[in-house]
Amino acid sequence: MNPRPDDRRLGCGRDIDELWAAMPHPPDEHERDCAFCQEARASMQPLVQATAQMRTEELEDPDRVPDAGVLARVMEVARAEVRRARLL
Repeated sequence: MNPRPDDRRLGCGRDIDELWAAMPHPPDEHERDCAFCQEARASMQPLVQATAQMRTEELEDPDRVPDAGVLARVMEVARAEVRRARLL
């Protein structure tokens, strides 16, 4: 199920995807003062760390790169989601 646009909004109105994109940077003025953004940032921090660790491991070990079959299946699902969203 695709989230409705407002399902991605925090209580302050900020989009969670925008906050995720800003995670590599220090919090801006709004995020420093906003309880919603502070809580969201704190809850995403373990994911940020895990993602960074996995990226590093993939660069260091070429055997960790998924084969073409995995990529093809992931892209198949992504394309199906896009088509389904258009129908909705």
